[in-house]
Amino acid sequence: NDGKTQAPIASFTDMPGIAGIISSKPAGECERMVATMIATMRHEPFYESGGRSEPGIGVYAGWIAHPGSFGLRESRGDARDDVITLMAGECYTDAGWPRVAELYRQFGESFVSRLNGLFSGLLIDRERARAFLFNDRYNLERIYFHETADALYFSSEAKALLAVLPDLRALSDEGVAQFLAFGFTHGQQTLFRGVSLLEGGSLWCFDRGGRRKQRYMTPACLEQQPILSAAAFNEEFAATFKTVLPRYIGDGT
Repeated sequence: NDGKTQAPIASFTDMPGIAGIISSKPAGECERMVATMIATMRHEPFYESGGRSEPGIGVYAGWIAHPGSFGLRESRGDARDDVITLMAGECYTDAGWPRVAELYRQFGESFVSRLNGLFSGLLIDRERARAFLFNDRYNLERIYFHETADALYFSSEAKALLAVLPDLRALSDEGVAQFLAFGFTHGQQTLFRGVSLLEGGSLWCFDRGGRRKQRYMTPACLEQQPILSAAAFNEEFAATFKTVLPRYIGDGT
């Protein structure tokens, strides 16, 4: 102990998040903007942060996380450097926290369907010169984005986009109308003009061929599942709850 106050250890949720730019713009410009975006999400001095630049594929991103969190471990990387992950949120398996890069190496693009929890992330495949932006099935770990013809800006917090894109600092008429009527905005709509939300279950791919937007899960996937009786549902729920709960009250590592 060095006599300093220790930072709290995150054990359930892993705020604050990730931010980045995917663009052919000059590397220095993109890196400065990403640094500004990450700085806006530093709510506490003990947060840890870092960044990653891959000019060859036009990807510039940063992360900020609680000490001891899933996001921190994943964003720092592993011994191999062929696959880079920047993660926010929490994921659990029967064995604890998964290694997202290993899931990708084993299952390719379907890796994201094997993640369980609240999460958003950026995965960079350096060997294949491509990147994936993704989030959880229900959009609980949010990704805000602004898209132009030559760039995609994204962040876990909308204010990070506003910090580097002044033209976005205007309210959306539709967003405000939805908020006043329902207390929230719908779908991809946000309160800010030009800022959208990534849909839940999204997996966007970026490579030299352009952008490919897809979803690995939609509401239809759930609606098409076999219908359970009330008794079967209660039985399945009880069994699943007993299996899942220990993952969230344990160490996670």
